Amino acid sequence: LDLDNPIDMIQLAEAAKHTGQYKLANDAYREAVKLDPKQTDAGVAWSDLFLQKYAAQLAEQTLEDVFKINPNHPDGHAAMAEVIMETRYDLAAVKHHLGKVFEINPKNPRGLKVRAAIEIDGNQWDAAQKTLDGVLALNKEDVEALSMKATIAWLRDVLHGADLDAGP
Repeated sequence: LDLDNPIDMIQLAEAAKHTGQYKLANDAYREAVKLDPKQTDAGVAWSDLFLQKYAAQLAEQTLEDVFKINPNHPDGHAAMAEVIMETRYDLAAVKHHLGKVFEINPKNPRGLKVRAAIEIDGNQWDAAQKTLDGVLALNKEDVEALSMKATIAWLRDVLHGADLDAGP
């Protein structure tokens, strides 16, 4: 492991994040971005860590730094849409960032999942199903998309009067 190599630091950060060593992950992402600010994927991943640990303001700040280097980072814009959904639910701002995502990549899975979340919130279940089918066409094992589809099924049952606790 070369601590002066930004790629190695990103790999260390990912490993640390997935093993629950969040401080190490934070430090490694910071170092990777410091070593090579053009590693904007590291900045997006770092913002995900912040959002996961309920530090949305730091996530937003990190994404703003990503946009200074690459204003057209599709996952960066999808991540910013997620941050806004989590913090202030400003749909105009969310849609602005999703517009940037889909302008660059109409099939961006992360952006599609944010769009599906908005559709679910609006009880637009058929639209959400179609959006999530687009995600699953790219990765049939996308756990988040599968769980969102399960959420839709559950909501349809609950809101249409099914008694899910009644059993068979």
